[in-house]
Amino acid sequence: MKLEHLRYVVEIARCGSINKAAQNLYLSQPNLSNSIRILEKEVGFQIFVRNSSGVKLTLEGEVLLESSQRILAEMDKIKNIPSLFQTYNDLSITSTYSYLFMQIFLAYQRKFPVQNIRDSFKETGLKQTFADLVTQKYRICIFYCFQSRRVYHQKRADQYNLDMILLYESVPIEVLVSTYSPFATEKALTFEEIKKQHLIVYEDFDYEDWLGMLHIPKNQQVTKIFDRSGLKETICNSDAIAIIKKGSIDTDMDTCCLTLPISDFCPKLDIYMLKQKNYQLSSRENQFIQFFKKQLALYYKLQ
Repeated sequence: MKLEHLRYVVEIARCGSINKAAQNLYLSQPNLSNSIRILEKEVGFQIFVRNSSGVKLTLEGEVLLESSQRILAEMDKIKNIPSLFQTYNDLSITSTYSYLFMQIFLAYQRKFPVQNIRDSFKETGLKQTFADLVTQKYRICIFYCFQSRRVYHQKRADQYNLDMILLYESVPIEVLVSTYSPFATEKALTFEEIKKQHLIVYEDFDYEDWLGMLHIPKNQQVTKIFDRSGLKETICNSDAIAIIKKGSIDTDMDTCCLTLPISDFCPKLDIYMLKQKNYQLSSRENQFIQFFKKQLALYYKLQ
């Protein structure tokens, strides 16, 4: 079995189209299709079936996809083993969406300036932050999750040999609404009111990691947004609402949206750092994490 064939499966599944995947892989469609047929013959089952919009995975194909992703991630980790034992001066951070996290990162750069170093800070969804760390595209991951999901994410971290370190706990959630919304004059919202509304959520969070934890029905009207600016823009220009971590969206200097507390059932979030178990943080990375923790404490204690 060739690793490149597993990469083909992952790309076709991502695209939902053999033709589009072939373009991304710089292969001809016949060559890509032939490679999949060879792999299907080798594993003894059909991986994809055609539908009206392209192709989809069979049940066996879904299991193969999960294994392929793990195998490819492990191969990438093996290639990057030397990087675990290097000393870095730059910051390489992948983070779940948060205005507060970004502002703390920028404040650190201002307080502790260095010359000729290029730091990296990426905001993305929860699933992608894990993927960024597992494949060693970034060295530090900062993410938030509901307290009741801690055990689940700890098991994921253990599975991929990652350290999961608590940075701050019991962060509240709130509701983001447009200043033109009928709710803008309310002092707070209940979950019964929230469940009747059109919700805006981030795309890269599993149902169980966000809406499921809030007991939001799967059939509720939901629009998925890819990034923080898109979520804010959508809220400002619609009657939809979003449930967010406190400090996720900047509303201090904004007249188009505001946040409201939730008056009843209100689970809390914890903030964690992930890193490879074998990786030792540099002195600058340690300095940043200590600064980050201090700023989190200052912000949330003042709210």
